[in-house]
Amino acid sequence: MSSYKFYVLKGLNYNRNTLHGRLFMDMLALRISGYYKYYGNKLMPIDLYDHFSDHLVLCKKIDDEYVPVSCLRTISYLKCSQNKVDFLPITRTSSSNSKISAEIKKLLLLTKYNLNYDSGLTISPRITSKIESYGILKNMIGLCLTYHEHNDNIPFLISSIKKTKTDKLFEKVGFVPICDNSSYSLKGLESEGFMMLKYKYDKKNYIAWTDDASSLWDNKIELETMLEEQSQLSQA
Repeated sequence: MSSYKFYVLKGLNYNRNTLHGRLFMDMLALRISGYYKYYGNKLMPIDLYDHFSDHLVLCKKIDDEYVPVSCLRTISYLKCSQNKVDFLPITRTSSSNSKISAEIKKLLLLTKYNLNYDSGLTISPRITSKIESYGILKNMIGLCLTYHEHNDNIPFLISSIKKTKTDKLFEKVGFVPICDNSSYSLKGLESEGFMMLKYKYDKKNYIAWTDDASSLWDNKIELETMLEEQSQLSQA
């Protein structure tokens, strides 16, 4: 993966004149194109939570520029609370399966509200090689697990979708259903097969999924929010 670089984008930046802004906008475009492949116009994978999520973005060097080829966002309960919005996994599940939202609330208490929800895992439709696509996916999963381990927020939540075959993949990674009946649906997408999962740490399995991504993680670049950039400029 010598031609790849990993970025953590912290929050919103729409100024394309900055590296953060360019990667942020290209990452949103990547997610839209990736979801369109499966859902057409039925699902818009961008919302207000993007403003204060951490975005894990894997880029590939193309013509001397790093271009996003995979992304995943993670949102914490505390960030949702600070921004006065409901925790996203509760919002997504409460109308179709109240048992899941009740389990999430229990898990919030057990983790002392240090709980994250990951979503939007996307690989660029332009990556047509199955070997390269799997390599990108495995590294993204490894980077995701490493991110949460380093931020002391394991367990964390993620949704699987039968249509994209992430249900079987996440099972191999170490995710388990959050409760006995962990299926839920979204309006207009009732037949897609969504499930709410939580990550269950197992050292051997964790190492198997994170080892290949360790160099990408060690050389990661973290880019702060636009507001923090402006604050740093005003203090200079």
